[in-house]
Amino acid sequence: MSEPSPPPSDVPEMSPSMDGEAAAGLPAELTSFIGRRREYVELRRLLGEARLITLTGPAGIGKTRLATRVAARIGHAFAQRVVFVDLAGLRDPNRLPDQVAKRLNLQNMTGRPICDVVLDYLQDRQVLLVLDNCEHMMPDCSVFVGLLLAQCPKTRILATSRQSLAVAGERVLPVAPLPLPDAREHAEQHELEQYDGIRLFVERATAVCPSFQITHDNSAHVARLCRHLEGIPLALELAAARVRVLAPNQITDRLASRLELLTKGPRSAPERHQTLRAAIQWSYDLCSTAEQVMWARLSVFVDGFDLEAAEYVCAGPHVPDGAVIDLIDSLLDKSIIVRTQQTTSVRHRMLVTLREYGREQLENSGDLAKVTRRHRDWFARLASAADEQWVSQAQSKWTARLHNDLANLRAALEWSIHTPGEAGAVMRMMRHLSSFWATQGLNAEGLTWLGRALAVAPPDHLDRAWALATSAEFSFWMTNLSGTLMLLDQADELNAGRDKLLTGYTVGLRGLAHRNDPQASAVFTEKAVDIFREQGQVRGELHPLFGLAVARAYLDDLAGARVALERMTALTKTAGDVIFRNMARFATVAVEVTAGDAAVAARTAREALAASAATGYHSLDVAYFVEALAWVASRQGDHKRAAILFGAAAARWEHLGISPEQMSARAHQNFHDATRSNLGAEQFADAFDAGRRLLYDDTISFALEEHGSDTSHSGLTAHGPLSERQWEIARLIADGLINREIASRLFISPRTVEGHVQVILKKLGLSKRTQIAAWAIKCQK
Repeated sequence: MSEPSPPPSDVPEMSPSMDGEAAAGLPAELTSFIGRRREYVELRRLLGEARLITLTGPAGIGKTRLATRVAARIGHAFAQRVVFVDLAGLRDPNRLPDQVAKRLNLQNMTGRPICDVVLDYLQDRQVLLVLDNCEHMMPDCSVFVGLLLAQCPKTRILATSRQSLAVAGERVLPVAPLPLPDAREHAEQHELEQYDGIRLFVERATAVCPSFQITHDNSAHVARLCRHLEGIPLALELAAARVRVLAPNQITDRLASRLELLTKGPRSAPERHQTLRAAIQWSYDLCSTAEQVMWARLSVFVDGFDLEAAEYVCAGPHVPDGAVIDLIDSLLDKSIIVRTQQTTSVRHRMLVTLREYGREQLENSGDLAKVTRRHRDWFARLASAADEQWVSQAQSKWTARLHNDLANLRAALEWSIHTPGEAGAVMRMMRHLSSFWATQGLNAEGLTWLGRALAVAPPDHLDRAWALATSAEFSFWMTNLSGTLMLLDQADELNAGRDKLLTGYTVGLRGLAHRNDPQASAVFTEKAVDIFREQGQVRGELHPLFGLAVARAYLDDLAGARVALERMTALTKTAGDVIFRNMARFATVAVEVTAGDAAVAARTAREALAASAATGYHSLDVAYFVEALAWVASRQGDHKRAAILFGAAAARWEHLGISPEQMSARAHQNFHDATRSNLGAEQFADAFDAGRRLLYDDTISFALEEHGSDTSHSGLTAHGPLSERQWEIARLIADGLINREIASRLFISPRTVEGHVQVILKKLGLSKRTQIAAWAIKCQK
């Protein structure tokens, strides 16, 4: 199709920012986008006029495809980014703000309501928020959107729903079926493909059967079939998947009888919904018994699945173990499921409408309880396996895998909460998932899951003491130290010293919670280290060793602090761990910058920051190490650099929903005050604000610069107005690399690269990528 005109002039045209976080990506377009020119242009116009636009229409009409297509085309107009939030997998409306926070890469490390964290973050940011599949989140979704509109004046919202959100200021754009030839008109063979509904059917049919084409003999049947399906894209695609075995007239005849049965039945649904249901049921009827059973069982997965999970959950009567992979391939071939490629693995998912139908069939078969239990059992096993290998070289793999299955983990927890006698599974799963949950900033949610489980479990449940202790850990990460100690008291009372590992766990946490009392902290953490060492539990030693080192440093025992850190560092290196390795690095910086060698602190912080920026463990670590480098600069007397870094760190802390005082109060306050005192209030504020405005990649580049660089604070580099990172990208463009190759080389996202390219063009007053290359080549001569 021809590309519609550029966005209207009243859509804000701003250069992309690199606020630092990679955008929450839009779904990949796996198939071509056909038609919708009128709606496309109208939606772009509405986005220039209103802050809330809702695309409405029945299931399968193409709302999501239209929304993502337009969002992808106008994303450059939103300074911070386009954020796509799929609500289809949510069952609890209270989790809506959490889902938005996740897509914004926000972490809530405190006990604040996550809704407030999201609203604060978006308050002054220009973002296009795409909320997909809102209908089952009503009225909570309407309330949340109303808050966004009221408190975040630069945020625009594009929603898709089967009904309007009924929020003041909303503009509704109904999405109609694709155009088709009228039954009363006789369209010639060559005229049919001028209709978008026909074009969609033919293109999808050709994809599965390359020899398919409209001929004089079948043109009337193709038109009749598409009219039967009323131009509903999902129905057309399901039918097109069958042209390898059925001719268009055969498909039409089978659909006609199915639709007649539905129409005669006591159906209260709108006619178009019945048409779609007829197409889905017809597709279901054409599946073999094994395929039907597989379709139904796969419906228990939320937001996708991998082969291992499908084999465990779906194998059974009618589906032998070895048949699962073939059945997945068959359902993929029939367009019942779609493939989603991850970085190192393949996942599949089912469209919401098809999953709803499959779940209905599963419930009718009487197998719903059995299959959902197997679903829970699989994810309980997954959580346990991840926990066993958490402190290892497999840490990043498990982080990615658990992140992909977060919706499934939540579904498994929810089922266990609502099933009598299963609360213990929630307690065990959250114990196994506690480290992952904490790294994702989901501490408040973890505390909620355990609170719900403890409320329904018997007082003498065997897992209660560990559940209380795990709750204490979540409370600690939320910096609720008094709440942490109260939960630890309850856990210790139940345990009474019987479980040595639990005792070590609670004693270690107690030491960490006494961080404002170095003497008590040192006593408790040292005892915990001894317990875990006696038990041969390396992982258990790590966090107490961190607390012990910091406590000893504050007690002026620099040698003792270094001994603890040397052991912690050696253990993490041997294990291949990343998270605790960076924790050891941060403790080293804190100890050395406060009472030891500032050069060691600087070198360690730079190494850690570089490593963190190149891995998935960067949100919290980057904040810590940019902050730490501010301390180093202050200690070394470079107070302007320190103020800039304090500002840059403040932006990172804000993104995490916490303040630096909560995480490292004493060192932050001491060095912050020293820097402000040396610069004076006005100069400090200017430098701090300059740091706070730094883009994410520029923050990393600036923080990694060596102390004393001549260009550190000038706003200019040796390469004119470009930052070091932008100059680096310009050189790579001159070398002929495309964005994907540059992203891989620099460990950043292609979208971040593209944003930098746009900023470079603006700074240099250029309009083409080739001009950047020519400019960079000239600079290098």
